[in-house]
Amino acid sequence: MTQTTAGAVGFIGIGTMGREMAINLAKAGHRVAAYDVRREAAEALAPFGIRAAASVADASRGADAVITMLPDTPDVEAVVYGDGGLLANPPEGRLVIDMSTIAPGAVRRMHADLARAGVAFIDAPVSGGPVGAKNATLSIMAGGEAAAFAQAQRFFAGMGTTITHVGESGAGQTVKLCNQLICGINIQAICEALALGRAAGVDLQQLRKVLLGGSAASWMLDKLGPQMIEGDASAGFRIDLMLKDLRLVAQQAQETNVPLPATALVTTQYLDARAWRGRQRQPGAVPRVRPHERAGAAVTLDFAAVLSRWPMFLDGAAMTMKLATGATLIGFAIGTLCAIGKRSKLGWAQRGATVYVEVIRNTPLLVQIFLVYFGLASLGLKLPAFTVALAALTINVGAYATEIMRAGFDSIHKGQLEAAECLALSRRQVYWHVVLLPAMERVYPALTSQFVLLMLASSVCSQISAEELTAVANFVQSDTYRPLETYVLVGLAYVLLSLAMRAGFWGLGLMLFPRRRRLGTTL
Repeated sequence: MTQTTAGAVGFIGIGTMGREMAINLAKAGHRVAAYDVRREAAEALAPFGIRAAASVADASRGADAVITMLPDTPDVEAVVYGDGGLLANPPEGRLVIDMSTIAPGAVRRMHADLARAGVAFIDAPVSGGPVGAKNATLSIMAGGEAAAFAQAQRFFAGMGTTITHVGESGAGQTVKLCNQLICGINIQAICEALALGRAAGVDLQQLRKVLLGGSAASWMLDKLGPQMIEGDASAGFRIDLMLKDLRLVAQQAQETNVPLPATALVTTQYLDARAWRGRQRQPGAVPRVRPHERAGAAVTLDFAAVLSRWPMFLDGAAMTMKLATGATLIGFAIGTLCAIGKRSKLGWAQRGATVYVEVIRNTPLLVQIFLVYFGLASLGLKLPAFTVALAALTINVGAYATEIMRAGFDSIHKGQLEAAECLALSRRQVYWHVVLLPAMERVYPALTSQFVLLMLASSVCSQISAEELTAVANFVQSDTYRPLETYVLVGLAYVLLSLAMRAGFWGLGLMLFPRRRRLGTTL
């Protein structure tokens, strides 16, 4: 690069990716001033001729452009809007380039605010991971004005090989989120293929070689496959960062009303990987089949990892049972009305109750949750994930109760009522024992497993945003990657809860209809 095309760059964010990108800019001939909240990270770049800046303003001073490479949206917003930030201290070249992966909406806001201050803003997220950053072979997708993109080209050339202007402000981030969606699903597909091949005794290296020669070939399989086969957790990047990207994908999908079921399922695997391996700064973001889940492997139980999260699980259980009780009461009220409607002589009532029951019986719970959430979202009402899941359960309770109560009503004949009266039993007692009690005893335990799994989901809700509905819904439904130890504890909770329900209904019956001591007669 000639001196005429070289420039001065302020680089903010010296993490795994940012470090290599800043070094490559310096190698390309640019004068780089680096700033990071960890001053030692910036100072470590001195051997490459990079100056450690004391602040954001110091990095921006005299620069032709400032490049940010930060973990999440709030970090970039703090650099732009914070005290001593870029809005108050823009670079001399009036160009800010954000290469982080953040929310497209936030990009458009910062673009507009900086434009009013006479500063151009380009969103230019990258793909290629740490390997691409180190080798200066990143794929860069840029959004913003064409003139600003042309101004940034000389800097992009030092960090990547595939450089594309994809549209207006925010378009770069949208393309990056589509990229992350594909990456997440692709990694999951590779993991499952390797797990299947390993369980069948296939040589995984040979399997990878064959797949790379066919239509299943991908960058992930080529670059990360060897590490995944060896169980090297350094394949990929931090779990929290991948979850952040998938969260942004989910937010974009909700704003545009686009359901992404496969992305939601993959998100649950990363959530489980984080819970299993820890939330903070884990180097690998690749979900893997655990040793005790491998076909043909000896099964051993280790409750240490599950029990460490048990207090959080119990907090979720308490909240869930309170809400589930309300869902059950409302569901039984719906079921009672529908059962009466199916027996009424009003045609519209019979048809309405029949349609309700048939639709619920033939629609999986997860699909119901999707329909409720996105249906309400399309009307402008966005409810928390847990609320929608419980609403779907309430609807299910109503359908189950309707069928059982209808069967109970149909089984009671006039002769039975007359016989009951001879035994000094009231009609209320007959309906209790023949209609309501069987419905309660059969419906509630039948749905207990869903309630208990919702407890597990609620323990995750404290770690993720309420917007991640699809992830929570799949966490309730999916059997993949959940620890065997959790099933043992959930099974125990299921048995105890079912026994408690039966005891509770038995006690309620005694309270409503106390037994009368019969007086014998002597002849």
